[in-house]
Amino acid sequence: MNLSTDTRGLSPPTSELDKLLENRERAQDLLTRAVEMIAEANDLTPRQDGRVRGIGLAAELRSSDWYGVNKPDGREKLVKRCMNDFDKEGWLYLLKASQLSQLMSKQDKDAYYEQLSKDPPPLNRESVIGTFTELFGNRHKTWRRGVVELFASLSGNYRSHDPFKVGKRLIIEHAFSEYCGWNFYRHADDQVDDLQRVIALIEGSDQPEDKLSNVVDRAKRAGDSEIDSGPLTLRWFRNGNLHIWINDEALIDRINEIIAEHYGATLANGRRAG
Repeated sequence: MNLSTDTRGLSPPTSELDKLLENRERAQDLLTRAVEMIAEANDLTPRQDGRVRGIGLAAELRSSDWYGVNKPDGREKLVKRCMNDFDKEGWLYLLKASQLSQLMSKQDKDAYYEQLSKDPPPLNRESVIGTFTELFGNRHKTWRRGVVELFASLSGNYRSHDPFKVGKRLIIEHAFSEYCGWNFYRHADDQVDDLQRVIALIEGSDQPEDKLSNVVDRAKRAGDSEIDSGPLTLRWFRNGNLHIWINDEALIDRINEIIAEHYGATLANGRRAG
């Protein structure tokens, strides 16, 4: 091979290299700024506990929509996905900050969360004021409905759409699984925590920092079969059932008054079950 002949006219791609290195420097600068801006936007995304989001908007980097980043409508879709996440977290943060979630039943909150996960409404002043004005205006009705829904799920005397009275004892069947912990499918732990929340609100006391379901779980794993938690006594059995006694007669009367108010009925005097 004659190198002097075969390489005639060839030269290092100097001009192409200059352009390539220039583009690389610009690309690195753009990427650096983009990452910094994504991180900044991520830090602005609210969380219910008020802390900075861990991954937040950056989670959308895993979205298949990034395949359309070179198209204007693809970029628009990416921004929309990110802002949907921001709006969802913003609504959840406002609900907790307003403390109106304490008045909502589990069913109300589940419906609220489901709507936010599927199609969160845009977070703007008009929609926030309208939504929370309505929630605040209906707070007493919402609260009563939540109490009724909770005790209806716990009361053996309940019949659909009919007034009922709560007795001294409540029973949650199959509250625990065969593996010692709470029955995942029964959601009895949520009911116990709702009961703790409702009683605290009725009594006007502060919400305990430790959830009652956690207290029960620790006691059960320690080999205990009963705990006394102020207004409530809870006892669990080998068949997985949980029995709950309300120790304060005045508290029982107040619960039944709330149930009667919800139905617009005056409950007849009668012997309480349990």
